[in-house]
This record gives sequence, structure tokens and C-alpha cells, in this order.
Amino acid sequence: MNFKRPLSLSPIHHRFSKTHIEFNKNKCCQVCGDKANIFNYGALSCASCKTFFRRHGFHPEDIPQCDFYGNCEITIQSRRMCTACRFSKCLAIGMSPDLIRKEDFTGKSRSLIKPKQQYLCLSKLGTSNTIFSTMNLLSRDISSLSPDNWILLSNLVHAFDSFAPSYEVKRMIKFLTTTSVDIQYKLQQSLNIVSMICQSIQSSINSTADFRIMTTEEQCSLVQRNTLGIWAFYSMVILYHCDMFDNISSKSIMNPLYKLDDVEYTRSLTMRLDPDPTLVKLIIMVLSFSSNCFTIHADQNMQRDSLLMGTFRLLGSQNAYVEIMWKYMLYRYGYFESAKRFCELIKIMLDEINMASNIYDNNKIHQNLANQIIEGTKRSLTFDGSENIPLWGKNEI
Repeated sequence: MNFKRPLSLSPIHHRFSKTHIEFNKNKCCQVCGDKANIFNYGALSCASCKTFFRRHGFHPEDIPQCDFYGNCEITIQSRRMCTACRFSKCLAIGMSPDLIRKEDFTGKSRSLIKPKQQYLCLSKLGTSNTIFSTMNLLSRDISSLSPDNWILLSNLVHAFDSFAPSYEVKRMIKFLTTTSVDIQYKLQQSLNIVSMICQSIQSSINSTADFRIMTTEEQCSLVQRNTLGIWAFYSMVILYHCDMFDNISSKSIMNPLYKLDDVEYTRSLTMRLDPDPTLVKLIIMVLSFSSNCFTIHADQNMQRDSLLMGTFRLLGSQNAYVEIMWKYMLYRYGYFESAKRFCELIKIMLDEINMASNIYDNNKIHQNLANQIIEGTKRSLTFDGSENIPLWGKNEI
């Protein structure tokens, strides 16, 4: 939907036009269904939708387009999820920008709607400090997330985005699909892609305070236990966003390394991924601090390692991310939708771990690469063991 042309031509406008001419006997907001007592800007609406319309009425061209083709249902629970559809429904029920008093946007009243920014430092591994503001998900936060929760969530998303190899992977995919290369070269590039993805996810985890305060032995144990499972999940996310599965030529890039059935099954799993990237990043971080996120381990000494002796601290970190994820979902989607999304993410993760375990068992090239990456990561942690300084994380740590 393009707000630079008259919104009266939008299909969603006609869908709600009947509501505009009907008398609302129950005194419900005609936009979201919340309680409403007076007409605001031409239609019966609640205080929240009144404020929303006043905020966007003069500059609809700044509203981002809907990601779901203008078909979002606007309710009390979902009204903050899609600005485009909410604004379109406001127009559809008769709210008019011409009725907004321009003085509402001057002086002190305008400053009230500016979100307060908070700042925290994030040190990239091997780079200088970066200052950045918290995620602008809220203009007036009514969620149960505390300010510290929002800062931690913002830092988490920023860490993933900072280390994400999407640009490099896209460039390699484009090169391999437009250039004639031999099978051996394709195999090497496939190995480079999956290796790059693994290194990026480990860098994101390594930057957290929860990981950095662990002893070197605990860090190495966590890498051994969880890298393969999380790596496979994150690979699905990155390859999906890099359009790896869009056509036969791009999918064939992985054929020298993986069987066609494995590539197709991976594609089918990506189709089930939650479209909310923040939620996906949160579940990855939750699983990163699991006591075990893979089903194959040949090292019998893992049953006696130091990580299990301090599980309370490990699970404390995991529970902190679970709590933030659940509060975030409740704010965005409401209870029942959150429960469904959470269950689906867990099902995808279990299917992915099963697939990754089978590949590890049956694909020696992949197995050798995985073992090399894990051992290399553990060696680097041992070398840097004296520098376990939290880069970002919970304030109380």
C-alpha cells in the first residue's frame, strides 16, 4: 500500500466502509474495538487510536508499507503491529486529517510523543566500541518489559545484525549462480558459506555478558554442546533471507556439500520460520544457553565437565532470555498467538536438530568441517581466557 496516492483507493478502505455508516451501540472503538465514548476526528475511537491518528495524520507518506499486503486485522492486541493497516482503517471509518488541530503538534504536546532514548556500549570482537540507541519498537511502552529488558533486547538484536554475514553470503550466491565454475570450486565455496555463518553466530553469542563471565572451561563446554544445533538453525535463517532457496540454480550451490533431499528439507523448514526476526533471534539466544542443543556427542568426558557443576548459572542466563522473549511476544501478539508461535518455534528447532544430527552422522565432509570449527573456537577461547570481560548484557552482572 502506497500512502503517496489517495488512500480511498485502497482495498482495505472499502472493506471497512460499512462500519463507518453504522451506529456503534456498544460504544466500541471502530478501529480496534477498545472502549470509546466520543468521536475523534470524525469517528468513534478510543484514546489510543485518537493519539495514533493525530501522530500520523499529517505525514502518512512516512508510514512504512504493510508486510502482509494490507490484510492485517486490527484489534486491541494487534493494533501496534502494523501502522499501515491501522492508519488505513482509521481513514476507512471516517477519521480525517483535516480535523486534527494543528496546535496539537506544537510546543510541549509534540515533545510528549518522542520516545526516550537510552544508550549502552557494545564492543564488537576485534573492533572499537559502538554506541547505539535502544530499538524503537515503542513510542509509549505499555508492555511488561522493564527499561533494562529493552536495553538487553536492543543489544541482542544489534549484536546479531552486526555480525550477520548476509551481505557476503548474497554476494557469493550471486557470483556462483552467474559464473561458470567447476564442482570442486563450488564445494569449497559451500564450505566457506556455512563456515562463515557458524563464525558469525558464535561471535554474537561470545559478545554477551552471560557468555563472557563463564570460565574458559565452561565456555568450551557450551561451544561443544550447542554449536552444531544452533549453527544449523541459524544457517536456515541466513540462507532463507539471502534467497538461497528461491530457484534451482541457487539451491544447487549446496549440492556439492549436501544431498538434494537435505537441501529440499531445509527449504521446507525455512517456510515454517516465524516472520518476526526479533523473535527468531531471541529463540536462538535462549537455545545458546541450553545445557545441550545437539543429539550427538562422542566425547564421554562431557558428562563430567565443569558446565554441569554450574548449571544454575547457565539456566539463569537462559531463563532471563526466555522471560524477555515471552514478555516481548505478549506485547506484540497477545497470549494465545504467543503460545502458538512459541510452540511452532520449538517444533522447528527439534526438526532441525534431528536433521542436523543425521547430516553430521552421514556426511563426513560436513562432520570434519564441524569438528574443525568447534576445535578452532575452543582454542581461541583458551587463548583469550584471561580477557573474559562482559561486552554487553544485564546490568546486574
